[in-house]
Amino acid sequence: MVRQSDQGTAMFGYGTKLNTIKDLIVIKLDENLNPVVSHLKFPDEGCINVTCNNMGDLFLITHKEDKAIKVTRYEAPKYLPQDPIIQEMDVHKESDLKDISGASTTPITDRNSVYFALFHDNADKDNELTAMKFNFTDRAVKTTSEVFTHAHTKEIEKAYVPFDTKQDKPDIGPRGLRMKYITEWEGTLVVVLSNQNVGGGGNTGVSSYANETSLIINGYDSNLTRKFQQMMPNWYSSYGFHRMAAYGEKTSLYMLANTADGINKWTCYYGKLDLATGSWLKLGKLPKDKLDRKAIFDPSVMWFGNGFIIPYNSMSLSGADVSLQFNTY
Repeated sequence: MVRQSDQGTAMFGYGTKLNTIKDLIVIKLDENLNPVVSHLKFPDEGCINVTCNNMGDLFLITHKEDKAIKVTRYEAPKYLPQDPIIQEMDVHKESDLKDISGASTTPITDRNSVYFALFHDNADKDNELTAMKFNFTDRAVKTTSEVFTHAHTKEIEKAYVPFDTKQDKPDIGPRGLRMKYITEWEGTLVVVLSNQNVGGGGNTGVSSYANETSLIINGYDSNLTRKFQQMMPNWYSSYGFHRMAAYGEKTSLYMLANTADGINKWTCYYGKLDLATGSWLKLGKLPKDKLDRKAIFDPSVMWFGNGFIIPYNSMSLSGADVSLQFNTY
């Protein structure tokens, strides 16, 4: 899928976003690997997110008049738009939906539904996480919300039970929670938030840096009833925010995220999350052995039955190097 947007500028996810659509194209390969191109009809509205399911259906999520979420479904293979579903939002009057942090995913076993989660300011100016399920079979919308006041974030920090004595204490930090990741596995929707802030580089010679602290991991059932809330106590300061990776297997979700391991040293936090209870079955920093300690893990992880391979990217004056590390579960 290719989306052409207006040009704009942004740094670390801030600034002018590319939220308008000029063209929306789906490119499929036939049995001979020849491209089949479909130009989709789309609304003249700000684009928030686009996602596909494993049947090739596409869901386009836009904001309508800055106060409502609009979802349009395009069913494969013809990709004709269905009548959209619109959900009004509790948004502060001085805010809108142009600059929200949102993500979407689809249930593995239901081609007619899509999940969408977003982080926004509500009418009381509080940070609020809203998760939604749009069902195009009965055209129903299920929603659930969680308000992240300062007191609530401190409660989450205090409630965290370390996996072992080697783990860092979680730090949600100052106001700056944003969407990080979303996925669905075996009927459990997993929504990940992180605290993301941009600061000045001071006398370091860097004009600005991205700071991320601790992942908040929410698990919901298919009706959006929350099953658990967990944390991964990673943190780092860098030139930009780095993506994470996850992989579902049976009733567990394997999760990987970058974290600092000293001054200008990096490693990868690895966790095995029980999706039934929300408890960590495994959690710790992966050893890098002889790999460059400054190398940053890339989320293009290769998952296999007996383990997984992590690409690590190293930057230097001579160019970029990629190292591969095999790890067992």
